[in-house]
Amino acid sequence: MMWWDIIKNQQQTSSRVINLDWEEESIPEAQEDDCLRWVREFNVLIKKFKEITGDVEFNEITHMEPSQEHNQIVCQVFDEIKEMGREGKSLFSEQDWFKLGEGYTGVNQYNSTEGIVYTIQHYDGDGYQALLYIKKDDKTIVNSMIEIYIPEPFDDYFRTTLRSYDGKGKEPNPDYKGDEKAKELNDILLEINSHFQKLSPIFDYYRYDRLKE
Repeated sequence: MMWWDIIKNQQQTSSRVINLDWEEESIPEAQEDDCLRWVREFNVLIKKFKEITGDVEFNEITHMEPSQEHNQIVCQVFDEIKEMGREGKSLFSEQDWFKLGEGYTGVNQYNSTEGIVYTIQHYDGDGYQALLYIKKDDKTIVNSMIEIYIPEPFDDYFRTTLRSYDGKGKEPNPDYKGDEKAKELNDILLEINSHFQKLSPIFDYYRYDRLKE
Protein backbone atom coordinates (compact mmCIF):
# COMPACT_ATOMS: atom_id res chain seq x y z
CA MET A 1 0.00 0.00 0.00
CA MET A 2 1.39 3.36 -1.06
CA TRP A 3 1.60 6.30 1.37
CA TRP A 4 -1.23 8.17 -0.33
CA ASP A 5 -3.50 5.11 0.09
CA ILE A 6 -2.73 5.13 3.82
CA ILE A 7 -3.62 8.82 4.08
CA LYS A 8 -6.81 8.26 2.09
CA ASN A 9 -7.89 5.40 4.40
CA GLN A 10 -7.16 7.53 7.47
CA GLN A 11 -9.28 10.36 6.07
CA GLN A 12 -12.18 8.01 5.35
CA THR A 13 -11.95 6.49 8.82
CA SER A 14 -11.78 9.96 10.40
CA SER A 15 -14.81 11.05 8.39
CA ARG A 16 -16.82 8.04 9.56
CA VAL A 17 -15.91 8.71 13.19
CA ILE A 18 -16.87 12.39 12.91
CA ASN A 19 -20.19 11.51 11.30
CA LEU A 20 -20.90 8.87 13.95
CA ASP A 21 -20.12 11.29 16.78
CA TRP A 22 -22.33 13.96 15.22
CA GLU A 23 -25.21 11.52 14.90
CA GLU A 24 -24.82 10.30 18.48
CA GLU A 25 -24.78 13.87 19.78
CA SER A 26 -27.92 14.75 17.82
CA ILE A 27 -29.99 11.93 19.31
CA PRO A 28 -30.55 13.51 22.75
CA GLU A 29 -31.38 16.80 21.05
CA ALA A 30 -33.99 15.09 18.88
CA GLN A 31 -35.44 13.36 21.91
CA GLU A 32 -35.72 16.44 24.08
CA ASP A 33 -38.78 16.23 26.30
CA ASP A 34 -40.30 19.57 25.31
CA CYS A 35 -43.67 18.63 26.77
CA LEU A 36 -42.28 17.71 30.16
CA ARG A 37 -40.17 20.87 30.06
CA TRP A 38 -43.36 22.94 29.72
CA VAL A 39 -44.79 21.27 32.84
CA ARG A 40 -41.56 21.67 34.80
CA GLU A 41 -41.30 25.34 33.85
CA PHE A 42 -44.91 25.82 34.88
CA ASN A 43 -44.09 24.21 38.24
CA VAL A 44 -41.22 26.68 38.69
CA LEU A 45 -43.64 29.57 38.08
CA ILE A 46 -46.08 28.10 40.61
CA LYS A 47 -43.30 27.98 43.21
CA LYS A 48 -42.31 31.59 42.44
CA PHE A 49 -45.95 32.61 42.76
CA LYS A 50 -46.19 30.87 46.13
CA GLU A 51 -43.04 32.61 47.39
CA ILE A 52 -44.40 36.04 46.44
CA THR A 53 -47.79 35.44 48.04
CA GLY A 54 -46.55 33.33 50.95
CA ASP A 55 -48.79 34.85 53.62
CA VAL A 56 -52.00 34.64 51.58
CA GLU A 57 -54.27 31.64 51.98
CA PHE A 58 -55.30 29.94 48.74
CA ASN A 59 -57.62 27.10 47.95
CA GLU A 60 -55.02 24.89 46.31
CA ILE A 61 -51.49 25.10 44.97
CA THR A 62 -49.79 21.92 43.75
CA HIS A 63 -46.90 21.10 41.46
CA MET A 64 -46.35 17.42 40.77
CA GLU A 65 -43.25 16.66 38.73
CA PRO A 66 -43.96 14.56 35.62
CA SER A 67 -41.76 11.62 34.71
CA GLN A 68 -40.22 10.55 31.42
CA GLU A 69 -42.58 7.57 31.19
CA HIS A 70 -45.47 10.02 30.88
CA ASN A 71 -43.88 12.16 28.19
CA GLN A 72 -45.87 10.66 25.31
CA ILE A 73 -49.18 11.17 27.13
CA VAL A 74 -48.40 14.79 27.96
CA CYS A 75 -47.34 15.47 24.36
CA GLN A 76 -50.54 13.91 23.00
CA VAL A 77 -52.62 16.13 25.28
CA PHE A 78 -50.66 19.23 24.26
CA ASP A 79 -51.07 18.40 20.57
CA GLU A 80 -54.83 18.17 21.06
CA ILE A 81 -54.92 21.46 23.01
CA LYS A 82 -52.94 23.21 20.25
CA GLU A 83 -55.28 21.81 17.59
CA MET A 84 -58.37 23.01 19.46
CA GLY A 85 -56.73 26.41 19.80
CA ARG A 86 -56.16 26.55 16.04
CA GLU A 87 -59.83 25.74 15.56
CA GLY A 88 -60.74 28.68 17.82
CA LYS A 89 -62.26 26.57 20.58
CA SER A 90 -62.18 28.34 23.93
CA LEU A 91 -63.68 25.77 26.31
CA PHE A 92 -60.79 25.71 28.71
CA SER A 93 -61.60 26.03 32.39
CA GLU A 94 -61.16 24.09 35.60
CA GLN A 95 -64.66 22.69 35.04
CA ASP A 96 -64.32 21.73 31.36
CA TRP A 97 -63.02 18.22 30.85
CA PHE A 98 -61.75 16.53 27.70
CA LYS A 99 -61.05 12.94 26.78
CA LEU A 100 -58.08 12.45 24.49
CA GLY A 101 -59.26 11.69 20.97
CA GLU A 102 -62.91 12.26 21.84
CA GLY A 103 -62.99 15.97 22.72
CA TYR A 104 -65.14 17.82 25.22
CA THR A 105 -66.93 15.64 27.76
CA GLY A 106 -68.81 18.40 29.61
CA VAL A 107 -68.61 20.38 32.82
CA ASN A 108 -67.20 18.10 35.50
CA GLN A 109 -68.22 15.15 33.33
CA TYR A 110 -65.49 12.62 32.70
CA ASN A 111 -64.85 8.93 33.14
CA SER A 112 -61.65 8.82 35.17
CA THR A 113 -61.42 5.04 35.20
CA GLU A 114 -60.41 4.56 31.57
CA GLY A 115 -58.57 6.48 28.87
CA ILE A 116 -56.76 9.81 29.12
CA VAL A 117 -58.73 12.78 30.45
CA TYR A 118 -57.53 16.30 31.16
CA THR A 119 -58.49 19.85 32.07
CA ILE A 120 -56.50 23.05 31.56
CA GLN A 121 -57.18 26.65 32.48
CA HIS A 122 -55.67 30.10 32.64
CA TYR A 123 -58.04 32.83 33.73
CA ASP A 124 -58.42 35.81 36.01
CA GLY A 125 -61.90 36.94 36.93
CA ASP A 126 -64.07 35.36 39.56
CA GLY A 127 -60.99 34.00 41.24
CA TYR A 128 -57.81 32.92 39.50
CA GLN A 129 -56.94 29.59 37.94
CA ALA A 130 -53.78 28.37 36.26
CA LEU A 131 -53.83 24.61 36.05
CA LEU A 132 -53.05 21.48 34.12
CA TYR A 133 -54.49 18.15 35.26
CA ILE A 134 -54.09 14.90 33.32
CA LYS A 135 -55.19 11.39 34.29
CA LYS A 136 -54.87 8.02 32.58
CA ASP A 137 -57.03 5.12 33.70
CA ASP A 138 -57.66 6.95 36.97
CA LYS A 139 -53.92 7.45 37.56
CA THR A 140 -52.71 11.03 37.92
CA ILE A 141 -50.10 11.92 35.30
CA VAL A 142 -49.82 15.69 35.89
CA ASN A 143 -51.30 17.76 38.69
CA SER A 144 -49.89 21.29 38.54
CA MET A 145 -52.22 24.07 39.56
CA ILE A 146 -53.06 27.35 41.23
CA GLU A 147 -56.77 27.40 42.05
CA ILE A 148 -58.41 30.32 43.85
CA TYR A 149 -62.19 30.46 43.80
CA ILE A 150 -62.96 33.65 45.73
CA PRO A 151 -63.61 36.86 43.76
CA GLU A 152 -60.82 39.41 43.64
CA PRO A 153 -58.30 37.13 45.35
CA PHE A 154 -55.51 39.71 45.38
CA ASP A 155 -57.18 42.64 47.19
CA ASP A 156 -54.27 43.06 49.58
CA TYR A 157 -51.86 43.40 46.68
CA PHE A 158 -53.75 45.14 43.90
CA ARG A 159 -55.80 47.77 45.71
CA THR A 160 -53.96 51.04 46.23
CA THR A 161 -54.02 52.87 49.57
CA LEU A 162 -56.82 55.05 48.22
CA ARG A 163 -59.07 52.10 47.50
CA SER A 164 -61.67 50.84 49.94
CA TYR A 165 -62.53 47.17 50.37
CA ASP A 166 -65.49 47.45 47.99
CA GLY A 167 -63.47 49.42 45.46
CA LYS A 168 -65.81 52.41 45.49
CA GLY A 169 -64.87 54.52 48.51
CA LYS A 170 -61.58 56.08 49.54
CA GLU A 171 -61.01 54.38 52.85
CA PRO A 172 -57.41 53.10 52.81
CA ASN A 173 -56.84 49.37 52.81
CA PRO A 174 -54.54 48.68 55.78
CA ASP A 175 -53.52 45.30 54.34
CA TYR A 176 -52.22 46.70 51.04
CA LYS A 177 -48.63 45.56 50.45
CA GLY A 178 -47.60 48.50 48.30
CA ASP A 179 -47.12 49.12 44.59
CA GLU A 180 -43.78 47.31 44.49
CA LYS A 181 -45.32 44.09 45.81
CA ALA A 182 -48.31 44.51 43.51
CA LYS A 183 -46.02 44.82 40.50
CA GLU A 184 -44.04 41.76 41.58
CA LEU A 185 -47.20 39.68 41.70
CA ASN A 186 -48.50 41.19 38.48
CA ASP A 187 -45.25 40.27 36.71
CA ILE A 188 -45.37 36.61 37.78
CA LEU A 189 -49.00 36.34 36.64
CA LEU A 190 -48.02 37.77 33.27
CA GLU A 191 -45.21 35.19 33.12
CA ILE A 192 -47.72 32.42 33.75
CA ASN A 193 -49.97 33.82 31.04
CA SER A 194 -47.10 33.94 28.55
CA HIS A 195 -46.22 30.35 29.43
CA PHE A 196 -49.75 29.17 28.64
CA GLN A 197 -49.66 31.03 25.35
CA LYS A 198 -46.75 28.81 24.32
CA LEU A 199 -49.38 26.09 24.01
CA SER A 200 -51.97 28.27 22.28
CA PRO A 201 -52.76 31.99 21.79
CA ILE A 202 -56.24 31.10 23.09
CA PHE A 203 -54.82 31.46 26.63
CA ASP A 204 -54.73 35.24 26.51
CA TYR A 205 -57.02 35.82 29.46
CA TYR A 206 -54.76 37.54 31.95
CA ARG A 207 -54.73 41.31 31.45
CA TYR A 208 -54.29 43.01 34.81
CA ASP A 209 -53.84 46.74 34.22
CA ARG A 210 -55.71 47.85 37.33
CA LEU A 211 -52.79 48.54 39.64
CA LYS A 212 -53.58 52.26 39.88
CA GLU A 213 -57.38 52.15 39.84
